[in-house]
Amino acid sequence: MDEQRMNGYQFFKMFSAGVSAVVSRKEHLNAINVFPVMDGDTGTNLLMTLTSTMDETIISNDFSIVINSMSNAAITSARGNSGVIFASFLSGISKAFGHLKEVTIEEFGVGIVKASEEAYHSVSKPVEGTMLTVIRVWAEFINNEYMNYYTFNELFNNAYEKAILALEETPMHLDVLQKYQVVDSGAKGFVYFLEGIKACSDDFSKIGNHLLIEAGPLVFKEDDSNELHIDHELEAITNRYCCEFTISGAFTHKDLIEGMGDAIVVTGNGRVSKVHIHANNPLKLMNLIVNAHYKVTKAKVDDMALQVNVKQHSMAKIGILTDSICDLPQSVLEALQIHMISLNVHANGQTYLDKQTINTAGLAPLLEKQAYPKSSQTDVQQIKLKLDWMLMHYESVIILSVSSKLSGMYDNYHRAMETIDHKSKKISLIDSKLNSGAQGLLVLKAAELANEGYSHDEIVLKLKAFIGQIRIYVSLDTFKYAVKSGRVPNTIGKLGMILNVKPIMTLNEIGEGTAFGMAFSRKQINKKIMKLIKKISKEEEITDYAIVHASNISEANQYSEVFSDVLGFPPKFITEISAITTIHAGKGAVAIAILKGHTKNG
Repeated sequence: MDEQRMNGYQFFKMFSAGVSAVVSRKEHLNAINVFPVMDGDTGTNLLMTLTSTMDETIISNDFSIVINSMSNAAITSARGNSGVIFASFLSGISKAFGHLKEVTIEEFGVGIVKASEEAYHSVSKPVEGTMLTVIRVWAEFINNEYMNYYTFNELFNNAYEKAILALEETPMHLDVLQKYQVVDSGAKGFVYFLEGIKACSDDFSKIGNHLLIEAGPLVFKEDDSNELHIDHELEAITNRYCCEFTISGAFTHKDLIEGMGDAIVVTGNGRVSKVHIHANNPLKLMNLIVNAHYKVTKAKVDDMALQVNVKQHSMAKIGILTDSICDLPQSVLEALQIHMISLNVHANGQTYLDKQTINTAGLAPLLEKQAYPKSSQTDVQQIKLKLDWMLMHYESVIILSVSSKLSGMYDNYHRAMETIDHKSKKISLIDSKLNSGAQGLLVLKAAELANEGYSHDEIVLKLKAFIGQIRIYVSLDTFKYAVKSGRVPNTIGKLGMILNVKPIMTLNEIGEGTAFGMAFSRKQINKKIMKLIKKISKEEEITDYAIVHASNISEANQYSEVFSDVLGFPPKFITEISAITTIHAGKGAVAIAILKGHTKNG
């Protein structure tokens, strides 16, 4: 780029080249990720931030249009500590140059330190030896030396060399980097990005500006240097969950969350904000933000303890993934290393994550609002990221989806699979045709089989057979919530409400919800369910069962006592249902899910 001015097209092309330089190095960045948590996803998070930003940027010759749209996209798409810091860096560039149609080398040199300052300001407790350090060194060199350079090309080349030196010195600042003999992963990701800029600015010296858009992407070699091999103790995780909230407008209450966790990064441009924090209580954190009158439009919660545990002590070669409609106790998910991805709950103008930032108790008052809560599927990109991570740590993955007749998750899983390069690894997607505790029984079986060493194909075959043997019977207090959510037709539901009958809901063979029976009291409903289970147990063996409830532990415990006597053994688990299932079932619902075995003789 042998010019002293940079327009929007040129800046976007450089950004694209920077992204290309990171793409092939994702797994390497994941492998050397030890700070702030050794969860192995820095490369994935940074790459998603960059690629999503690039995809949503408005391409124009006008620099201001490009950088301002890029800033919005980066803040909205930012993932992980490194991704949010990078978004704050772009936000700083937007604040410095967002009013200019093109930028001169002098303007860039004077203003670029604002981007570095913005990145530092976004972090509650800035730490040297990270991406922040490399950004600062790079920006300071440009600010101090721009007047000695005639072209952006020469300036960026020499600034890149300074960034490399800063990267090599990161272990001097952080003991954990010295311990594992690696450089900081986020800092290295930023240097890769600068490598792309350098290559692209070199390329600009050879082609005219009119060819910038037509020029193909640059290709960079994979990097396997400085790989990390850990065969000893894990680093302690103080705060378990990596939480992120995308918020409309400016977030000005960083002090509100200071005591909730660490690794806090907050960035924004007045139009949209991103809050990143490692915390132990995502639900309480969400409530704090909502009660401070902020609107959350998107959220993400990753279980870093599970990620680290799988990375170092995987129990099985086959990963099991399901969604939050599946009801299993958290203790079971942790013990068997079952991975779960949350669907979205939209209520009272907020977007929650099922089971992570909202539960049944938190949803209960929202069920009485005029605008009834709704749910939506996890987007394809989030599923893809989850599968990418799992394929790095498992030989294969089995996905057990909520019934395709109840949710679009099955289709989204399928779309995500189509975007992934499986290489030699296998992914199987199974429509469970189930939900709630019934889905939980199936997922539990999958994890047990995987941990017992069954092959991928053997597990898939067994699970498909189990699906036809699992049933769930739900005791509802009223048709009211099933009608509001659209799960039961208006005519049937309203008639039931007028008569004040209590329904039994179940799933048919293809996974559709259907009313199984009715009575005029919960006591009668529960007697009908008990009679039904007794009848089934006389004809067929019941090998496992589970009890689930919507904030009704007392009745769930009564179910446990009754069916322990009837069947001769306790339930596999008792747990609360997901917020999304509560939208359809309502408060107070209780259900029993059973897994049938062989038909009894005689």
